[in-house]
Amino acid sequence: MSHTLQRSTVKSPIGDIEIFTLTNKQGASVTLSSLGAGVISVRVPDREGRLDEVSLTYASPVDFIDDAPASGKTLGRYANRIAGAKFRLESRNVWLEANDGPNALNGGRNGFQNRLWQVESAGNSEVIFRRVSEDGEEGYPGHLVVDVRYRWDNKCRLSVSYEAYTDITTIINLTNNCYWNLRGASSGSSGMLEQELSLKAVLYLPCNQQLIPLGPMERVMGTPMDFLKPKPIGQDINAPFDVLALDNGYNTPFMLDRWWPGTFIEEAARLYDPVSGRCLTIGTDQPSALLYTGNHLEAAPPAPDGTPRQPHDFVSITMQGVPDAPNRPHFPHQTLFPEDIYRRRIVYTFSVL
Repeated sequence: MSHTLQRSTVKSPIGDIEIFTLTNKQGASVTLSSLGAGVISVRVPDREGRLDEVSLTYASPVDFIDDAPASGKTLGRYANRIAGAKFRLESRNVWLEANDGPNALNGGRNGFQNRLWQVESAGNSEVIFRRVSEDGEEGYPGHLVVDVRYRWDNKCRLSVSYEAYTDITTIINLTNNCYWNLRGASSGSSGMLEQELSLKAVLYLPCNQQLIPLGPMERVMGTPMDFLKPKPIGQDINAPFDVLALDNGYNTPFMLDRWWPGTFIEEAARLYDPVSGRCLTIGTDQPSALLYTGNHLEAAPPAPDGTPRQPHDFVSITMQGVPDAPNRPHFPHQTLFPEDIYRRRIVYTFSVL
C-alpha cells in the first residue's frame, strides 16, 4: 500500500471546511481539518494489527465548531490562561477578551481553534495551514502570520511544526490539543484510566480555583502528581489532594525536565495501553505539559454513533508554553519580537509493545 491523500470539502455555517486524510503504508491514517488547523481523526494499529480510532472525534467535521474540548485543534494566539485577561508588554498594558471568568483562555472566544485556516499546500504525507491574525484581534497586538505543518510518515509519526512572525512585539503560545484513548475511542473512561503514563517532569505548578498558576513550582515526589515512573492515570485521580479536587481530576501544568530554549525532548511523555499494546510517545521543544484527564467531556459533542461522552473518556497531554507566562517573569517567556521567528515542534509517535 502506498502513502495516499484523500481530500474533501464539508459545508458549514462558517464556510467550507477542507478535510485531508493521510494514510501511510501500514494503513494507519490521520485526518486533518482546516477548521482550527486541527486533527479530527487518528487510526493506528494495535499489537494484532487491528486499526482503531484513538483520538476524540465526532460524527461530522462541523461538530468541531466551537466544541468545548477544542479537540485536536491549534490553540492560539495564547494557549491556556492569562490571568485577568491582561499583561504588560514593553511598558504598556494590553487588555484581552475575558472568556473564562475574568481570565483569557486559548486566545479568546474566537481563538485560532474556531477559525478557518487557509490551505497552503497538501501532499500525500504533509499538509500546511496558514492563518493571518490582524493587529488587535481578540486584543492581541501585532499582525501575526502563522503556519502549521503536519507530517505523517510510514513509522506512524505525526510531526506538528509551528512557525510565526509579527510586525510588532506580541506574545504567542501555540499547541495542538489532541485527546487520546489508546484502547480505542469507544472504550470510555474504564479504558483511559487504566493506561500508563510517564512524564519527564520533577516539577508541577499548583493552580488556584480559576486554574491560574499560584506561582511557586512544587516537586512531584510523594504526591499524586508523580508520573516519573509509569503508572495508570486513574491510580491516584481520586486521592485527597487539593490540586485534584479543583477540577475533578488532573488539569495540571508540569515543567519538563532539562528544558532549555531550542532543545528538543525526545520523550517528554509516554502513554501505554497494556490491553491493546498501543504506545504513544510525545516529543517536544515546549517547556511545559498540561495533563488534562477530560474532566468535563460530557460537554463535548457525542461520538460518531451518537453515544454521549463522559468525564475521563480521553486524556490530553498538551505541550505548550507555561500558562500566564506573560505575567510571570520567572517563567519561560512567550514574547515574539519583529526580528525573530517563532518556531515550535511536537512529535507524536505511535508504536506497539
